[in-house]
Amino acid sequence: MEFSFLIIVFGLLWILQYIMSYGQTRNYNYVIREVSQSNSGFLGVGLARSKFNLGPGTVVILAIDLDGQINDYRELHGFSVFKRFRKKEEWIGKQVGQIEKVNFKKTQKKAYEQALSLINDERKKKNLGEWAY
Repeated sequence: MEFSFLIIVFGLLWILQYIMSYGQTRNYNYVIREVSQSNSGFLGVGLARSKFNLGPGTVVILAIDLDGQINDYRELHGFSVFKRFRKKEEWIGKQVGQIEKVNFKKTQKKAYEQALSLINDERKKKNLGEWAY
């Protein structure tokens, strides 16, 4: 009796985790679509996990125009499926080189640099040069 109850509870928790992960994936796709449709220029996504996946991870969605100005900056930071992307208004409108990464946590800095690296790769393909990060 006890063993079957544990299996049922485990199964229900597994289904709940699947549903919550599905919701988070839908939110990710919605934000990507929203940012890419509202901005012209370049879009980069960076992902950073903490060591051994024991701490919070970070996903950064970065949209930059052709002049290097940040049009959109969204960040998901944490390790819960309840987290959603938040718009960081303090970075919008600044040039890429003006961002002070001193206040970034380790995973935030890594995710930002990865997103910018992907944008730089696209700029290189179009012979537009790259930005420092």
